[in-house]
Amino acid sequence: MTSILAIWIAFVAASTAVSQPARPYPFTFDDVMAASMRSFFDFDSSKHPIESNYPAAPAFPGIVSAINSQINPRDLNATLTTFVSRFRNRIYDSVEGNQSCEWLVDRVEALANQRSDLKLSVRRFHHPWGQASVLARIEPTNGAPHADILIASAHQDSINWRDRGTDDQMVAPGADDDGSGTVTILAALTALLASPAWHPTRPVEFHWYSGEEEGLLGSHAVVRDYVANHVTVYGDLQLDMTGYFRPGTAPVVNLVDDFTTPTLMSFLDSLVQSYLDIPAVHGVCGYACTDHASWFEAGFPASHAGEARMIDTNPYMHSREDTLDKIDFNHMAEFAKLVVAYVVELSQAPTSAE
Repeated sequence: MTSILAIWIAFVAASTAVSQPARPYPFTFDDVMAASMRSFFDFDSSKHPIESNYPAAPAFPGIVSAINSQINPRDLNATLTTFVSRFRNRIYDSVEGNQSCEWLVDRVEALANQRSDLKLSVRRFHHPWGQASVLARIEPTNGAPHADILIASAHQDSINWRDRGTDDQMVAPGADDDGSGTVTILAALTALLASPAWHPTRPVEFHWYSGEEEGLLGSHAVVRDYVANHVTVYGDLQLDMTGYFRPGTAPVVNLVDDFTTPTLMSFLDSLVQSYLDIPAVHGVCGYACTDHASWFEAGFPASHAGEARMIDTNPYMHSREDTLDKIDFNHMAEFAKLVVAYVVELSQAPTSAE
């Protein structure tokens, strides 16, 4: 999750004489931070994206519940532990950031043969800074009754703003921000592809963006490409930080009501009530805090669900202390179940309605 304080700290740091290693692309740190600052403050949450039509209520409880029964906190633990432990950081322009991206591509490509009747494709959406965004697409079965795309998204990169300019700045485990969201949507995709009951009627995409921490750079680029190619989008659900809740507080799903589409947020609320064991609360970021804002700005329906009320969110993010010991995998599992419900309820063939 991008924070205003983090961007401001980095902006100030960019004005100091910190030596930077040579980069294989024609951008300086100052260039990137200037772009980040512009993107950060150019968003207008009063804009009204196109409102798609969403169901009045959930319609596929049997299918959703059966798929969600396969979501296991132990599996989430194992995957996130590997993702975080294998790479010192996932910084968007680092060697490790590129390596972690390739690990993610391999994990998604390994799911391609789970269902012979579903076509899963994976592509790297390349950026000039190194780490690609990863876009996975599942084609609808039995033709394409709907052409508009349903998206579930997270950001794969990590950052250590707190140690910027020190020897520790490259230690950025990002277990929660946003390793948790990355693994949450990967777990949902895995469970969906393992179910013979899911028959999507529209293309479904899972996105893992690069460069979120530097100002939503990866999602900006993807959205610009979709706009240029006249791609229609039914909705985006961004998962950014799903693994932490503050000790002494009750676990919740925070449904973010700024830079999001009210009708889609209302439908998410109904999914939480129907399928999750924890309640929804509503709040605002107050700024374009993660990648859903890129879709919102372009006029597409957008939504965002987070791990806690903003006041209770993970205090260790953007530091070397954003580590696995802070993660509650039962909490993460609730968000994986939300993604499954979102995908099934907004893509499932109506002939299978219960």
